[in-house]
Amino acid sequence: MYPTAPSASSAPQLQDLTLVKAPDAGQLDNIKAHLDLVLLAIEALTGLGSEAMLAAAATLKVEGAVGDRVALWRLRQSNPHRKSSAAAKSSMSRKPAPWS
Repeated sequence: MYPTAPSASSAPQLQDLTLVKAPDAGQLDNIKAHLDLVLLAIEALTGLGSEAMLAAAATLKVEGAVGDRVALWRLRQSNPHRKSSAAAKSSMSRKPAPWS
């Protein structure tokens, strides 16, 4: 059979979760990129925007990590995948027209 999900009472608490070592810069970039993709999916599937995300951060008591709407936007724009896709789109739009 399938394993059962842990109940709310048996789920680990934040203070129980410890890092063996701090992530390096590359790992932090990957974490940011994945979190941005998860947030993008939540926005697309639920229609929730930045205000709802900020409210959820306050509920989870992590608003210090997110800040305000501008800080959230800056955090999301730091995703390296966004930069590369934006650069690829802009370079495609700069190709000369075949008739010129």
